[in-house]
Amino acid sequence: MPGIQNYYNAIRNDMLATGVVDNFAGASDGTTNLGAWRTGFNWEGKNPNTLPSFGFMYMTEAFGTTIGWQVKEGRDFSKELLTR
Repeated sequence: MPGIQNYYNAIRNDMLATGVVDNFAGASDGTTNLGAWRTGFNWEGKNPNTLPSFGFMYMTEAFGTTIGWQVKEGRDFSKELLTR
């Protein structure tokens, strides 16, 4: 059975069309609950004796505007500026 992500655009469009919600976004985890962590990152100047762990989640480009975050530097997510 296909996951809800296969219907995301239809659900989002239907929810926005009701006028009950101002914005709609998808994410793999709750806003304050990261469910996945990764290690093994390296960068120039990193102390070789440290093993930092970074939390991450998948989210749609509207996530930030939906929860109301403010980007201090750089840019927010954009469909026009995809990275892979």
